[in-house]
Amino acid sequence: MNLRFYFEKLMSSEAYRNFIKKNPGAFVCSAFFVIDKQGKGDKQHFDFYVPAKSKIFSFMVEEDFRLVELEGVGRKDSNKRDGKLFEEIKFFDIDFKGLERIILERMREEGIKKDIERLLFSLQSYKGKMLLIGSIFLSGLGLLNVKISVPDLQILSFERLSFFDFFKVFKRNNKNKKKGRG
Repeated sequence: MNLRFYFEKLMSSEAYRNFIKKNPGAFVCSAFFVIDKQGKGDKQHFDFYVPAKSKIFSFMVEEDFRLVELEGVGRKDSNKRDGKLFEEIKFFDIDFKGLERIILERMREEGIKKDIERLLFSLQSYKGKMLLIGSIFLSGLGLLNVKISVPDLQILSFERLSFFDFFKVFKRNNKNKKKGRG
C-alpha cells in the first residue's frame, strides 16, 4: 500500500467532492498516517487548508472519510511561515513498506535490535521542501525520531530516545511550574 492509494480513495468519495464544491480553493497542506504493526490501528488523514476561511479540515480516511475542523490552527497570526500560511502538498507516492525498509536499514547501521511496533508520520512542505516527520515506536519502550526528505527518501535526522526521556522532561517541567517558572 502507498499514500497515493488512500489519497485517490479520498478523492473518489462523496464527502471529498462535497467539501471541494463548498471550498474550491482548498488544498492539501499535510498528511498524517499511522502504520500499526501490532494491530489494526492504521490511520490516514489528509488535512486541507481553506484560505477563504483560514481554517484546516482533516479527512479521516479510516473512519469513512469523516471530516473534522482542526481547532487552533489556521489563524493567520499563529502559523505564518515566511509570508505563507501553509504550503500545498502535491506528492503522495510514498510506499509504506519501502519507508519501513529504509528505517530498518538505518536501525541495523545504528545497532538497534528492537522491533518496530508503530510508525507515525506527518508529511509536510516547508520552504518548498517536502518532509516526512516521524515517530517510530519500538519494542522495549524505545522511540525513534526521524526526518526524511521526499521524494528521495533520504534520512535527514535520526534520533534514538526512550520513553523514560519523556518522564525526565515531564518531571523537570512540573518542578519548574511549582517554582513559578513555567
